[in-house]
Amino acid sequence: MLLIIFLSGFAFTLGQQVKITNNPLPVTSAQHSSQIAWAPAGSSATTERIYCVSDLTSQLRFVCVDCHKRNATDLEHVLGTAQDVTHSTGFPALLLTNVVVKQSWSGLTIICQARSFCRHTVDSPVSVINIQNGYGAVTRGQRRR
Repeated sequence: MLLIIFLSGFAFTLGQQVKITNNPLPVTSAQHSSQIAWAPAGSSATTERIYCVSDLTSQLRFVCVDCHKRNATDLEHVLGTAQDVTHSTGFPALLLTNVVVKQSWSGLTIICQARSFCRHTVDSPVSVINIQNGYGAVTRGQRRR
């Protein structure tokens, strides 16, 4: 009996999806954003909403892949302020909004991690942050096949 439960949990994890997107859609309908283009601090706080969406999961979080190498602890802190909006969306989702960005974040990569109920971790594809002139966040999607 224990083996069957473990195997069904393992199979669930293999099929689990996680995506970073600008629309609060279920993960099966969401388009992953491979780039997040933000305006630098001083020009505007971003108003575009960035979501992490997943299949059924016990925990979601945004993670900066290379912040440690570039000493970008401020971005790590901002990612930690994402709000759990699962109740309002009806599916596992985090929301990152109203971020005042810094020029030094350009080129940093973020992912979203989902932890399944069986304690397996599944990562989204990488999204690269691009800081550019202008206002607000713009996401450029790339369909995952």
